Amino acid sequence: MYGLGGAEIMTLQYAVEFARRGWRVFFLTKSGKKISDEFDNQNIKVVTYSKNNHLKYYITLFRLISIEKIDVVFFRNNTYTLGIISLFQSLMKFKLVWSVKHDDKCGVRAATAKLREINAESASFLSKIKYNLMDYILQFGVKNAKLILAQNKYQNKTISSEFGRASIINYSSTYIPEYNTVREDIILFIATMKDFKRPHLFCEIAGYFSEHQNHFVMIGKNFNDKTKSKFLMKEAKRNNVEYIGQLELDVVKQYLDKSRLLINTSSAEGFANTFVHAFAHGVPVITSGVDPDNIIEKNRLGFVCNNGVKEITKKVNHLLENRSIWKEYSLNCYRYANENLDIRKSVDNLQNMFS
Repeated sequence: MYGLGGAEIMTLQYAVEFARRGWRVFFLTKSGKKISDEFDNQNIKVVTYSKNNHLKYYITLFRLISIEKIDVVFFRNNTYTLGIISLFQSLMKFKLVWSVKHDDKCGVRAATAKLREINAESASFLSKIKYNLMDYILQFGVKNAKLILAQNKYQNKTISSEFGRASIINYSSTYIPEYNTVREDIILFIATMKDFKRPHLFCEIAGYFSEHQNHFVMIGKNFNDKTKSKFLMKEAKRNNVEYIGQLELDVVKQYLDKSRLLINTSSAEGFANTFVHAFAHGVPVITSGVDPDNIIEKNRLGFVCNNGVKEITKKVNHLLENRSIWKEYSLNCYRYANENLDIRKSVDNLQNMFS
């Protein structure tokens, strides 16, 4: 699957595992997006809609629920669509599950926070009314969802305090491969390029190292904005970063399997899907501050650096120059993933919740 973010990849894996257990799964996605060949499974059907036609989306969705007699609608987004879907929940006899994304997208203004930030000074009176309405519809959806899945304790507390709703912490998960002992000195950055992911910091970190010393690799869809895209490519080239672009999930896993470190420079995450896959492949993670539920520091899965780029470079050197310490952290990651992030265990829990 490419051109899609961590939320979609996580949903894909849920779909595959539920289908493996005999559930009929329908994956509703924007047209034009490539979907993994794993969806050839007879229990999974991909249904597409035009991203420019909201009415067609709702018609497609509710026809699907009605005709196929859907039991569970799993919604992983922070838009007012959640509220509209919840209006039909009792009438059409399905369970609506809201799965939260990032930490900054779980409050009462989750539907409009980005719009309000962009248009802080130029928003008209009518725009503000529109934003308030969008937030109200989202809030209605949250309050009426049958089940809410948070990714960490912060989201759990925010949902409780701002919506008065209980939620269940459900970490992202994946299939756990065999541990690979053969590694190369590859340092990865994996993300769909967005402002809050701050990929330019990864390039800055790479600039402290010789191109012959380590191999810094950036994977993921570039910025949609052409100016930002060009700037990132210049920074990557200047700092000896190999930008590979979008890759199929299986190819990303191949990179993780032979790499030594993953660097995350995001300003906010929920429980990053890249963390899950890194741990599953025994790859320690170094972040610029993000640490959901303190699991990285508590379980010695990498380092959390709150003091900028230079601190990150020191930790990179520390792990790469001390192979016995790297091995300790790598095995910690792999053990933690086996115990806590196995998707089969996660789906066991979800099945119980859905019943």
